[in-house]
Amino acid sequence: MRVATRGLLTLCLALTLPFATARAAEPLVTEKVTSYSVEGASADELLQQMLELGPTDYIERRAYGMTHSLVGWTYRLLDEGTTCRLQNIEVSLELEYTLPKWEPPASAPEELVSRWQVFMEMLLRHEHGHRDTAIQGAQVVQSTLEALPPEPSCQQMRRRADSEGRTVMRATLSQHAAYDRDTAHGRKQGVRFP
Repeated sequence: MRVATRGLLTLCLALTLPFATARAAEPLVTEKVTSYSVEGASADELLQQMLELGPTDYIERRAYGMTHSLVGWTYRLLDEGTTCRLQNIEVSLELEYTLPKWEPPASAPEELVSRWQVFMEMLLRHEHGHRDTAIQGAQVVQSTLEALPPEPSCQQMRRRADSEGRTVMRATLSQHAAYDRDTAHGRKQGVRFP
């Protein structure tokens, strides 16, 4: 009953507001934080542990932190006889941050604790840049799929939709690489320890 009422309300609003435009669906974004523990009471100990335990990128290079993103899309194909189009398009984005976690021992100098807090703020700022790039990429996949015109067959429609989605994702990967290059993997943003 609520769905029908909501649909009726939307129809009434569309009829009374001639310049209203339909709002495109947004990708479903989920975020997860995974941590790896580091221990020590000195900057050198913490740095050494991050260099040994931090996540690795695609070429096995260690990093203090990392953001992994996975974009997926689903849709239904509507065969209209002479053409086929997409409907019920859903784009999802799974984000997983891998970050160091340190519980300062009582013997840790206050200056070290303060430096760690600043370091973590800068690291999160850098990783959130990757998050923002991934979200923009997922939004472009959503809008690209929604804008695709019908194809002569559902097989062609599926091929076109998946090809367009992969093209957007390749461009997004290039944007991630450029972001890391431009920020020197966050160092230009203050991601330095100690």
